[in-house]
Amino acid sequence: MASLFCWKIVRDDRSHFYMIHIPKRAVIAIIVGAVCFGGLPFGSSPLATPVMGDVAQVPIAISSSVAKDPFSLWLDHLEEAESNRSGDSHLKILDNNGKYSYGCLQFQAATFIQYGKLYGLIPDGLTNVEPLIYSCSLQKELATDMIERNYLNWQKWHHSVSEVIGLPPRSEVSVADNR
Repeated sequence: MASLFCWKIVRDDRSHFYMIHIPKRAVIAIIVGAVCFGGLPFGSSPLATPVMGDVAQVPIAISSSVAKDPFSLWLDHLEEAESNRSGDSHLKILDNNGKYSYGCLQFQAATFIQYGKLYGLIPDGLTNVEPLIYSCSLQKELATDMIERNYLNWQKWHHSVSEVIGLPPRSEVSVADNR
């Protein structure tokens, strides 16, 4: 079943909420186009709810399989803060501590190996991390495990979390284990 929500684009730097403001003319064009092309049956509930002046919010139906959970959205923000979503799958940056950070979440090799082995995401005998450390999906899986198992592991990305994106949402597992 589809759920309704408002797309958001105006960023509040503290809480990271977004909101699309669409002029009423655009809303009317969307409704007329949907009715003309059979996407919206005539007489169904209105799509636009006026917010102020000539601006409206438009609820958009979206499949629940497309919507991301809050933690996944937080990881996307972390990726943006750490690597500016550069699109460079082999991003490698020399940090202030003289060590390299790799990939979309900028893991350092020692951290990646330590937690990857601890949570069974990388093989025990791994000595050269570069073939695996650039995998953004693996980095996100590892970061998820790290924070779910010990909420305070968000501190591995202290600057990005405290200065840019805010704390990760707490899962029920992390709340129970790390009060």
